[in-house]
Amino acid sequence: MNLRAFISKLESEGNLVRVKREVSVEYEAASILAALDGKPVYFEKIRESKIPVVGNLLSSRELVAKALGVEREKIIHRLSWAMRNLREPEVLDNGLCQEVDDGRVDLRLRPILKHMPGDRGRYVTSAVCILKDPETGIRNSSFHRLLLLDERRFAARI
Repeated sequence: MNLRAFISKLESEGNLVRVKREVSVEYEAASILAALDGKPVYFEKIRESKIPVVGNLLSSRELVAKALGVEREKIIHRLSWAMRNLREPEVLDNGLCQEVDDGRVDLRLRPILKHMPGDRGRYVTSAVCILKDPETGIRNSSFHRLLLLDERRFAARI
């Protein structure tokens, strides 16, 4: 199930909160996410960006199971099966991710949240990083918290 289908499914089941008013990436959106205690949230209007934000989509095992299309008890089996049955990525000439392509790379224009006072900056939480070893060509996917440094760079502990 793709992201849009999952969001639609959650909304049709009454399991998605839509925030229609404008919110800021500076603490406000993160505060709402925390206050809703793991309930999925879709922010329609972000003050600092033209791009909406969705959060808390995988905040419980029930939500992970729903996203994978399995019962809660079958999550590990589904993930194990996927790891044993790897497939090559499908390369497309264009995709949904390019709908908001303005031709510039300026990460500061993306709706990346600042979560807590004391945070060094704005963070992408649970980012999936796909890295390729330049010597071996082997790829690895892993989750990281990415700190936005400037218009083109993040910092991550790897």
